[in-house]
Amino acid sequence: MARFAVLALLVALLLAGVCCGMDLVPRGPTEILKTEGGCIKQWEPDSALGHYAAAGAVEVTLEPQGVLLPRYMNTPSLLYVVEGSAMARLVTSLGPSNLHRLHQGDVVAVPEGFVLGVHNDGQDKFRALGVADLSNTRGKGAMNASIFFLFGNREDETLAPVINGFSKDVLAAAWNVDEATVEKLLTSQKGAGIIKVEKKESARAPAEPEPNTFFGDFSFNLEHTQAEVVTRGGSLNFVTKFKLPILETIGLSAAHTKLKPDALFAPTWSANAHHIVYFTRGKGRIQVAGPGGKTVLDRAVGEGDLVVIPKHFPAAKLAARAAPLEWVDVMTSPAPLSFFLAGANSVYKAFPFDVLVAGFNVDPEVEKKVLHARAHEAMILTRPKKSSVLSAADVEKAASDFFDHAVKGFFDM
Repeated sequence: MARFAVLALLVALLLAGVCCGMDLVPRGPTEILKTEGGCIKQWEPDSALGHYAAAGAVEVTLEPQGVLLPRYMNTPSLLYVVEGSAMARLVTSLGPSNLHRLHQGDVVAVPEGFVLGVHNDGQDKFRALGVADLSNTRGKGAMNASIFFLFGNREDETLAPVINGFSKDVLAAAWNVDEATVEKLLTSQKGAGIIKVEKKESARAPAEPEPNTFFGDFSFNLEHTQAEVVTRGGSLNFVTKFKLPILETIGLSAAHTKLKPDALFAPTWSANAHHIVYFTRGKGRIQVAGPGGKTVLDRAVGEGDLVVIPKHFPAAKLAARAAPLEWVDVMTSPAPLSFFLAGANSVYKAFPFDVLVAGFNVDPEVEKKVLHARAHEAMILTRPKKSSVLSAADVEKAASDFFDHAVKGFFDM
């Protein structure tokens, strides 16, 4: 049994080393589609995105009058509007949903197989982050999302409309038109993926069907609703399946955090979700720790950066001294669980005082100072002035007289 335990420990340490060797900052984003109407950029999928989070991430930009042509995917996905406003149509199996307009801060849940189209009908650029859950494609070769467009250029091998796979006689019978009409429909569209439309008056259209509310809401705004956490250092808002039930279906959730200059988000890990972190504004720094106390990541971050934080890996985010920092988390659970290493809700505060003294091997007065330092701040913390920070001499002071007593007290409990 002892040999087995040692072998298991060695295997665990080896796996931990492999995990820590994975780059948590995927390469990209790389432009994969560029048209007059906009572009799509993708982060490298063969990275921590795929290996840890089993997810794909893209950034979609629509120029004024740009249209993301209606399409559906073989995976559920979540859209977060970074900037701008646009008209949207999400079609369910029972007809159009109640989703009509997207605003900055909106989180949009798109279930697998549901049709989404977006039209930037304004004068400003529209930009959104898209994250797809690829976990259901495991065992089917490469983890890739398949996109099925309803419109597009039939000559484009990857973005051609799905109807191009049917013969003209079948489509003519299905639509109750002649084959000449089918041919015109299939060959008239020259664009693919994203197009740009002319802003002009349109002919009178048939009456649109009423929105179907059977599936409930598909969107929630994280910037224009009351934040869940507000402190001197910033704010945090999140949406889980308890606020937006459709998230239970797609298996994802999201949070939006704002840090004021010189504030920090307490070191935290998730027990059941990988985090895909997209920094939307400002400047700052992120640190991620791994098994064995290794520093997995320590780097400066700013607008447009994307980082993957595997579940169980604690991470801390700090705003720059003179600049705020904002980001959105997309989490691979509809109800993520978080644990903190600092602040009023720190896991350390759940243990008996003697255990803490023994574990850190410090003078009890030093430990008391640490425990009381963040008695009234949680999650989002303000950095203390240098005069109030514990000195190295305090922390290094030996506590050998208390060590044996504390350990004995622990086993006597």
